[in-house]
Amino acid sequence: MIDQMINYFQMNIDTVIAYAGSGFLMALYGLAAAYLLFTEKDKRIRALFIYLPLLIILAVILPPVRYAFVRYIDTGDTYYRFLWLLPMCATIAYASEKIFSGMRLIGITLAATAVALCGHYVYDAGNGYTEAPVRAENVYHLPEEAIGVADIIMAGEKGNQIRAAMPAELTVSVRQYDTNLYLAYGREKFMDPYAEADKLFVMMHEEVIDSCALLELGRERQVCFYVFPIDQEFSADPESAGLEKAGETKKYVVYKDAYELEEMRKIQFYYHP
Repeated sequence: MIDQMINYFQMNIDTVIAYAGSGFLMALYGLAAAYLLFTEKDKRIRALFIYLPLLIILAVILPPVRYAFVRYIDTGDTYYRFLWLLPMCATIAYASEKIFSGMRLIGITLAATAVALCGHYVYDAGNGYTEAPVRAENVYHLPEEAIGVADIIMAGEKGNQIRAAMPAELTVSVRQYDTNLYLAYGREKFMDPYAEADKLFVMMHEEVIDSCALLELGRERQVCFYVFPIDQEFSADPESAGLEKAGETKKYVVYKDAYELEEMRKIQFYYHP
C-alpha cells in the first residue's frame, strides 16, 4: 500500500508538470497569486484567488485523492481535469487590473502580451497537433465527413450511448458533435507517442483488415459501429463476417454490428431509451 501511495504521488507530480506545459503560464499565475497574497485585503477575494486554488493543488498532489478517484470515479487519464478548477485566467486578470489600475491601456497591452508569449499559436500546422487552418465548412466548425459519419451512427439511436471504432482522423471531431457517440479508443492513441499500444486501434489501421478478427475483438470492447475509409481492403467481406452496412459518406463507409447493438440495448448503463 505504501509503495502504491508513493507511485500515486509521483504520478500526481507528473500530472501537474504535464498540465503546466512549458511552465510560463503557470509561472505567471503563481506570480499573480503571490502578488495578491501580499496586497489583497478583501477576504472573499483572497479565498477565491489564493486559499481555494491552494487547496485544489494540495488535493491533486495527495495520493489518497487519486486512489479514490481511480477507484470510484474514473481512470487516471482524466485526473488532470481537477486542475481546470484553478482560476488561472481570472487570477492573472485581477492581479493585472490591480497593478495597472492607474494606466489601464498600457496594463492591458502588457498583460495580454505576457499571456500570449506564454503559449503558442494554436493554428500553427507545425506544432504537431493540428493541420493547417481551413475555412469552416459548417456552423459546428467541424469536418462535414465527421458530421456525416456521426449522423449515420446515431440516426436510429434517439440519444442513446453508442461505442464506435473509426480512423484516427475522425476521433478528434465526432465527439465534439455528439457526446453520446463513444469511442473504442481516443485521440491520445496517435497524439501521444508514448501511449500504450491498442490492439483494436492497430487492427483498424492495417492495410488489409481481418474482418472476423476485428469483429471478435470489437465485441470484447462492446463496439457497435465500425467506420472505414471508402477504399479500405478486407481479408473477407465485412457483411460475410457479420456486419451490416449502415451508410456511407464521400470518404467513409459505416458498418454496424446488429448483434452487439442488441446486446447493448439490454444494458441500461450504456443505453437510456
